Parts: sequence; structure tokens; C-alpha cells
Amino acid sequence: MARDTTPAATSTASNSAPEPSAPTGGVSLTPLPPDLVSPQLTVRAVVTGMILGGLLSICNIYLGLKIGWGTNMSVTGILLAFAFWSAVSAVLGPARGRFNILENNINQSSCSAAAAVSSAGLVAPIPAMTIMTGETLSWPVLALWVFAVCMVGITVATGLRRQMVVVDQLPFPGGIACAQTLTEIYGKGSEAIQRVAMMGAGALAAGALKILEIVKITKAWAPDFAIRGASAKSLSIELEPNALMFGVGGLIGFRAGASMLVGSIIGWVVIAPLAYEKQWAELTTRESLVALPEGVTLAPEGRMQYRAARHFLEVRGEPSAEDYAAWRAMSPDPTWQAALAKLELRTPREPLPPGATWETSVPFGAALPSGTTPAIPDALAARVRLIDGGFVVRDALTSADASALLAANGWMKTSATALASQTLAAPPAANFSDLLNWLIWPGVTLMVVSSLVSFSFSWRSMMRAFRGSAKGAPVDDGDLPRRWFILGCSVALVVAVACQMALFGITWWAATIGVLLSFVLAIVASRVSGETNITPIGAMGKVTQLVFGVLAPKDAIANLMAANVTGGAASQCADLMHDFKCGYLLGGSARKQFVAQLCGAFAGAIVGSLFYLILVPDPAAQLLTEEWAAPAVAAWKAVAEVFLVGLDGLPPYATTAILVAAMLGILLPLIEHFSPKGVRGYLPSSSSLGLAMVIAPRTTISLFLGALVALCLMKAFPNWSTRFLVTICAGIVVGDSLVGAGDAVWQVVEGVKGSK
Repeated sequence: MARDTTPAATSTASNSAPEPSAPTGGVSLTPLPPDLVSPQLTVRAVVTGMILGGLLSICNIYLGLKIGWGTNMSVTGILLAFAFWSAVSAVLGPARGRFNILENNINQSSCSAAAAVSSAGLVAPIPAMTIMTGETLSWPVLALWVFAVCMVGITVATGLRRQMVVVDQLPFPGGIACAQTLTEIYGKGSEAIQRVAMMGAGALAAGALKILEIVKITKAWAPDFAIRGASAKSLSIELEPNALMFGVGGLIGFRAGASMLVGSIIGWVVIAPLAYEKQWAELTTRESLVALPEGVTLAPEGRMQYRAARHFLEVRGEPSAEDYAAWRAMSPDPTWQAALAKLELRTPREPLPPGATWETSVPFGAALPSGTTPAIPDALAARVRLIDGGFVVRDALTSADASALLAANGWMKTSATALASQTLAAPPAANFSDLLNWLIWPGVTLMVVSSLVSFSFSWRSMMRAFRGSAKGAPVDDGDLPRRWFILGCSVALVVAVACQMALFGITWWAATIGVLLSFVLAIVASRVSGETNITPIGAMGKVTQLVFGVLAPKDAIANLMAANVTGGAASQCADLMHDFKCGYLLGGSARKQFVAQLCGAFAGAIVGSLFYLILVPDPAAQLLTEEWAAPAVAAWKAVAEVFLVGLDGLPPYATTAILVAAMLGILLPLIEHFSPKGVRGYLPSSSSLGLAMVIAPRTTISLFLGALVALCLMKAFPNWSTRFLVTICAGIVVGDSLVGAGDAVWQVVEGVKGSK
């Protein structure tokens, strides 16, 4: 089942990485009668799914913050559990170690629920809220919120199973794929072992390549040219050995990969350099500052921000003299005044005037060892003075000056080049982050509008979601009791509303409307997912954001968190419906799958929330950058900002770009929808075009190359590719994600140690 966290769901899976495919032939899809004898909801089945899902949730969070995508982990969990318990069975004997097919079905239900918690807000509305408001939730509170969001979708699914799975017999292709995989591997165990081996080989190769990248043996290469004054490197036009994106490219297919390459060319070769040359994009000037003076508070959405983790004071664009006067009045602190004077001196588009002088406060970069007194070399005594937590330096340090200062203070953890660069007063040059802040508006608009237009084509599915089918249905002993649905929805409603009121200060009536709307949209999303295999999480969230843009136009938190409930509920509801389909085909118990889904969501909320907080301790500084493009965060944040600051608060000419992108967002899906089926595969995906504008071109290039290689393999070796290609790509994604995530966590831990 494809899953999107951006608002870019279309009539294809172009914006989401699908799960590893199942065999397609030779498997009967006739539902088996309910199995009331075989073990299903065993402790080991649930715990296996919770552990695997918790680990795989890390991959989805890492991937989601990189490119806004997540992938369903059901088949991956099935194969890994089968391999593990087969090994255990070989040691302990079949009687004690055998993991039967229905236990594995419970495992995949728990695993997929845990892995899907990234869609419950961790890669979109939650970091967007932190960036806009500065509010960060603690681990227990965040885990509680994520689990409450998941509960809404899980309980809704209990009331939909009979109608959508048993009566209407919706395909739910993801569930069929899981059932096929389980039937295949338990019929021919050697096939499972081969596929697991291929997945492991892909993971090991990707992990090894990621290690080479981490230790800087392999590096990105940027061509030596400039476009309208912006260098290729500043535009992130590079070739890099990125196994993760190569694997994702193999998963999403050639059409999506080629569409993203075209979108990247339009966005970063044509539009971004033009925005830089015409000064539409506002450049950010950064100034080193040891600490913000006591009593100084900066508005989260203002032109000036302080990045405490990096000791940077930032100013966006070219503030007026009145702005600087207001900032100076905030504190008489000399380092604060010096930083403002230097920032005002460094006009983004003009060189420094002759004879200009300035001062810079430079942090130590490491904790001062006990009993140590910072030393200032005699040659620098006239230009460097000591302050609490750092030095104040007059004018720029040369490399020799910086080396002398570091030699006198060997405990400082920085390089001479980095130290000297902090004292420079050069105007800012073209850079990815600042150009992205302008390009994000047409890119997000194209994604949002095209996704809503494409989603509107599913109106028949939407209508069928709210009316029963006239045809009869066989008696199904696995049906969930109606009281489970009523009681579950009541509890989920109360918990979700209470959490919104207590955690975010949202009024009870607004929170209630948001949850009730989420119930309805989760039903719609499940119907669409059942028929198309795509869960339009982003589109559902945008509907709630638009509704709350009217109900609470100036409340960014209400806008984001109410929509958070909708997106997470749609994800978990559709996920469980695919699991119900798998269980229905295998004769599994829906009641036991419901319990497994809750356990998996709980495990995912605990592990995923902790990993998110460790990985992204400062979303404002880390996200929406070349390293962490976080396009889903950008999309949710952009919609909330429009209602918060209005169109007048956008960068120059961004409104014009939005209008053009909106027209394309309407036109392109219409052309695709009304084109002959044979032509649609050759048309660009509008959502992929928009997404490519808000991620780095080096990422898009790797995606395209992966999609191209996958296409060539499918043409040259169709049988082998059908069996192993998607599984290998999934292994590449898992291997690179886990190693990359581990390195990111290690860097955060090292940074915390260095600050003590």
C-alpha cells in the first residue's frame, strides 16, 4: 500500500514508495473460512511485530524527513519474521519454534501499524508546529499524542471491515499482496529465504556505502558552472553516491522518477536562479552570537531568529532601519549591540563599505574544562577579549590568527577555518535554503492543488463510502462486534479532544469538530485506498487545514494539530483495512488483528517519538535545509502560514508564482484524467513535479538514476525483477536509513556531550 505524507497523492503511486511486491501468480484469492483452532494472537507474534515495526518506524521517519515519503513495511515485516523464526525453529525444533502463517499475519498487522506512525504527524505537522511556534513536546507527551491520533483511525476501521471487505469485496491490493506473500512463502519456504537474502544483500550494500559517505571517503561532485550568478553547488546540482534515493527511485517507478527530474530542472535550473538574480528570494544573513541576552524574546515567525544550537543570530532579507532600532532597544548588552551592528553592515546585495570595522562574539564550541582559564595570545590581545562562554573578536581573524587562538586553547573543538569564517563580514551568497524559501510556494501549491483535484476524481468512491451495498454477504464469524466500534470511537473522540485541549489549548468545540471530521475523512481515505492502493494522507490533512483556516484563521497550532488527527487517522484506518483484507483471505481473526494493530501503534508511538526527538532536537535549524528538505513539513507549514500571515506576508512575486502553480495544478490532472489510458503513462506526474521543486536536485538525480536502472532491469530480466527487484530496493532503503539514522543520532549525542 502506497502512503504519502506530503499533500501529493495522485491517481498513481508516484509520490510514495510502495511496499515490496508479492508474487502475482499461482495463488488462490478465495477467502478461507475463519480458523478457530490455530494460534494467532500469541505473545511472540505481537512482540515480533512491535519490535520490527519499531525499528522500521525509524526508517520511515528518516525517509519522511528527507523526501516526505514513507513506505508500508508489511511485506518486509513478514519476510524478516519468517526468516527469524525459521532460524529459531532450526535450533529449537519445529514443535517449539515454528511460526505459523496466522501468527505472521498478526505480526505484519502489528509491524505495519508501528512503522506507519511517521504519518501520525512526526514528519509533517509536529515539526511544522515547532518551527512556527517554538513549542516542543516532551517524549511521553509526544508519544501519548501520536498514539491518540492512531487510535482514531484504528477504531474507525473496526466499523468499516464488514462493509468494505466482506460485503463490497474491495480489492485492498496491499492486503492481497500480504496474503499472496504469506501463502507463497509458507508453501515454498525457499522462496522466502531467497527474497530475505536479496533484501539483506541490498541492506548490507547500502549500509556499507552509507558508512563510506559518513567517513567522507565518497563525496558529492558538483559541476563547475553558474546560472544567473548562482553556482551549481549553491543550487545543489550535484552527483552523489546516495543509495537511499537510488533504492527509492527503484520503488517509485520510471514515470515518477522522470517527472521529478523534469520538475527539478524547472525549479532549480530555471526558476531558482531567476529568483536569485531578480532578488525575489530573500537571503539570510547569519552572525555568530554566544548567547541571546536575558530578556530578549524573538517572535517565531519574525525576520530575526536565534539558533541556540549553532549560536547563530539570523536575519532574513533586508530589514529597515526601524527594525534595527527596535531590536537594539531590546537589550543594552554589548555583544547583542555588536551583532546587530555587524548584521546591519552586511547588506545582502552590497559589499562592505571601505574602512568598516565590526566585532563578533565567538562561542568556545566546547565545555570549558574545570580549572581551565581561556588564554588569549599576546599578538591578539588588542583584538580579542574574553566573555562568558566565548571570545569577542574585533574585525576578521586570519587563518594564522585563528590557529594561534586554538593553539592556546587546545580544548576548543573547532577548526581554524571554521573559527576564522565566523568572524568574516562578507555578504551572503546564493544558497539552497534561501532559494527554497521562495521556491517552496509554487512547489507546495502545485502539490496541494493537484492532489485535491486528483482526489476529487474519486468522488464515486467517496459516495460509496457512506452507503451500504445492496448485494448480500456471507456470514463471517470473524466480524468485530458493533459495540467495539461504538465504544472505541467514543474513547478515541474523548482522548483526542482532551489531548488537543490540554496540550495545544484548542477549544473543545474546535477539537470536537476536527475529530468528527477526521472520522469522516478516514472513511473516505480507506475507500479510496481500498480501490486504488493509495492512501491520500496529505490530501485529507489539507481538507482539515482548509476547514480550520475558516474556523480559526489566526491559530497555527489548531490548524496543524487538527489536521494532524485527520492525516494520522487516515493512515492507520487504511492500514488496518488492508490488514483486515489479508486476514479475511487467510481465515484470520479480525478481533485479534485489531488488538495487534493497537499494540503496534503503541510501540511505534514510543519508539518513533523518541527517535524523532533525538534526531531533530531543533527543527527550525535542521529542517527545510539541503540535508533535511522535509517537504511534508514545508507543505503543512506553508498552508498554515497563509492563514496566519496572509498573502501579503509572502516573499516578492511569490503570490504570482502561487497563482501560476495553482492553474497548472488544475490543468495537469485534468489532462491526465481525460487522456487515453495508453497515453497517461507518458504524461508527467503533477505531484512529482511540485515535490521536485522542494527537495535538493542531487536527491532527484539519484532518484531518477534508480528508476532508470530499475526500468532497464525490468526490460532485460523480467522474471528475476518480478521476484526480487522491489525486495532489493526495500532492503537498500532499510539499510541506508538505519545506518544514516544511527549516525544522525550519534552526532546529536556527541553534540550533547560537547556542550556539557
